[in-house]
Amino acid sequence: MPTRSYLLPNDFQHIEAILRSENPQVEDAQFENFRDQGIAPLLSSLDIAIVLGIGPQLVVSITKKQEKHYRSFPILKKDGTERTISAPRVYLKVIQWWILENILSKLPCHKNAFGFSRNKSIQDNARFHAGSKHILNVDIQSFFDTVTESQVQGVFAKLGYSDDTSKTLSNLCTLKGSLPQGAPTSPSLANLVLADTDDKLENLAKVRGMKYSRYADDITFSSDEFITAGFHLEVEKFLKDIGFQLKSAKTRYAGPGNRKDVTGLICGDFVQPPLEWRKNNRSRVHKLGKKAFLEKEDVAYLLGLRGYAMQFPDAVQMRTLLTSADFLLAGQQHENRPV
Repeated sequence: MPTRSYLLPNDFQHIEAILRSENPQVEDAQFENFRDQGIAPLLSSLDIAIVLGIGPQLVVSITKKQEKHYRSFPILKKDGTERTISAPRVYLKVIQWWILENILSKLPCHKNAFGFSRNKSIQDNARFHAGSKHILNVDIQSFFDTVTESQVQGVFAKLGYSDDTSKTLSNLCTLKGSLPQGAPTSPSLANLVLADTDDKLENLAKVRGMKYSRYADDITFSSDEFITAGFHLEVEKFLKDIGFQLKSAKTRYAGPGNRKDVTGLICGDFVQPPLEWRKNNRSRVHKLGKKAFLEKEDVAYLLGLRGYAMQFPDAVQMRTLLTSADFLLAGQQHENRPV
């Protein structure tokens, strides 16, 4: 099993030393571009095998026979349809984690992309639109499936990796010509592929006085002015021209007096979970308050509720839930019930 990169230095001097030991003719200038970006240097297509201490034949096998190195299975979505998850097998997953930790996670994400982005959350995405009078939500259909191997290869090439190295890296991160849902690298690569799209959609919104954000495949526009159907059609055409389709059933408009839902959260003057969620959890906390003892699962629930409630400091009902959870955790015994 290759060593996880968090056990190694972050400056990648150890990788430079490994590559120099394999090829003493390597010049220092070949590493400068990677040093400037703070990403792992790989000078040839099989350097990733050398760095990870695995046989080059394994890397070749993965790139030539991708399907052998994935386990695919369906899961049921909320709407009753199925989604196929393609989970990489152990060695490929470790390789993908290495690529994520040493290359992809080192790169900046577009400021309007909130999903799978360091130090950003689903709450931040909703909060970005708080106070807006009008909201338009659209969803990209088959998000990961639509990002092509060629686009992924372009991401690596843009970072300065050679054509052969970029092709190998893209082959290690794609399946059947697109991003597999289940690979740890897919979310970051999707964000990087869509960086130019985020720029253009932000500008499209900005000239109309709107705000734009994207959380994975969920796109939100907000404005104090009415958002027309014509603007939605303009967005749909722009995305279609670059290869993306929208889910027509997921298009949602909201104006004054309507429930403004942004990535599953209610976005009014402040952000909070939906009313149904708040009612269910108020009821559960109330029932726990009547128990003589809190059991382990009760404590685990209250701790989770407490952590979640803290993410909504502006919401009165969430602050009340936080206070109630603190009271129960501090004021009652929470051992297991006596047998």
